[in-house]
Parts: sequence; C-alpha cells; structure tokens
Amino acid sequence: MGQNKKVNTVLKMIESKMDSAKTHDDIHAAAEIVTRAPIRVTYFHTHYYAAIAGMMVAITACLYAYFHHSVDWASIVAMVMVIPILTLIVIMVSRHRKINTVIKQLRDADLFYDNDLTPARIPSVKKLSKLFYEFRRGNHSREIIKCFKSKGGYCYHFNYIDRRTKVVMVQDRRGVLTPQTQEVFDTYDRYGLILQGMHTKQVLVYSDKPTGAVYPESFAPTSTAFRKKFTVVSAKSIDAAKFLRPAVVLEM
Repeated sequence: MGQNKKVNTVLKMIESKMDSAKTHDDIHAAAEIVTRAPIRVTYFHTHYYAAIAGMMVAITACLYAYFHHSVDWASIVAMVMVIPILTLIVIMVSRHRKINTVIKQLRDADLFYDNDLTPARIPSVKKLSKLFYEFRRGNHSREIIKCFKSKGGYCYHFNYIDRRTKVVMVQDRRGVLTPQTQEVFDTYDRYGLILQGMHTKQVLVYSDKPTGAVYPESFAPTSTAFRKKFTVVSAKSIDAAKFLRPAVVLEM
C-alpha cells in the first residue's frame, strides 16, 4: 500500500473513532492513532511536483514555438496542459485541507472534553442584547454562531456586521474625479463567556467600547495593568467596586 493510501486509512480510522467517541478516553484513543501510526501522516506529492514541472517545461517549449516559429497548434497544446496542472494543484490543496480539518476536529473535541463543554441551544441575540451590551454590537446583523455549555456557564462565538458608508472618488473617461458613496460591510467575530451565578447587574467591563450609550459612572481599580486593558462603567460605581474585588481583577 502506498503512502497516500495509508494516510487515507489513518484519517478514516480517526474519523470513525471520533464519530463513536463518548468519553474523553475515546478522544485520546483517536489521537493515539496518529502517534502510533507507522507512517508520518502527510501526503506524498513528489511525483505531482515532478509532473507539474515537466508540464511547465512543455508549456514553455510550446509558447516558444508559437511566438518564434509561428506554430499555431503549440498555443492550443499549451492551454490544454494548464488543465492537468490546475487539477493536480487542487488535489494537493484538498488533501492538505483534509488533514487540517481532521486534526482541528480532534483538537476541538479534546478541548471540549477538557473543559466539560457540550453543545447548547443557540440563544436569541435579541434577548441577550437586553441583558448584555456585548450583543448590541452590529448595526446590520448579529448572530450567535456556536454555543457550548460548561459547568460554570456558557461560551459562545458571536458574529456581527457593521454597515457604514464611505465616500470614494471615481474617475470618468475624461479624467474628472467625482465623489460617490459606497456601502461597506465590516464583519467581526467575538468569543466570550457567560458565567452563571453572578448576581451583579449594570456593570460593564470592556476593552472595545460597544455600540450605543453605556452606563454613566466610571470605576477604576487600583491595578495599573487592568486599567491599561479594560474600562469599567456602571449605573452605580459602588456596584462595580463590589464586583471587581482584587481576586477578580487579578484573574481578569
């Protein structure tokens, strides 16, 4: 069995093990398939590179014949040979992505088990925006992409899009520049935690100011390192002081 077939076999074994995994030990067993494999889990593409190099030489020769000796059929041959070159490149890229995908799935599964994460029902962004300023970002669209539950709360992947208008200068055929407005959509991805058992309300800690008005009173912990990274505002500064105890500030 060739190297590439062996790699395919190893990847299928990992995927099969992960599909049936029910415990953290099962994930570790899937990972051990990689470490115990008698081969390096990477595809062998030397013959593809050699084939591409040979076809590139042939294309160069055909183009030389076409431009210097007016051999009409040479240009057609050169164009046709581009197709197998692109095919080989697509195969190599898809194989590389396949390995990366399987390894990422294995790493993510291990991470989920390590942190006792399980897929959770994706909450309504509209409801969350009433509770947290974080989810008021995005004047065009807002979406929770993924949500996982842990013992301490929830972790999420939040995607939002800001729409803005910018002015660009467009040149016509006469060389005259005229201003035109153009809509631009900026996409952002944020990852965070929603902790359970926290009874503090109307306190906002941020490094990137969210959209809209925030609470009127500011609070500055004694930690210089904390103040360099975060800004704290609240409805009442006393609530922020109670929440940001020294232990909490140190942890953040």
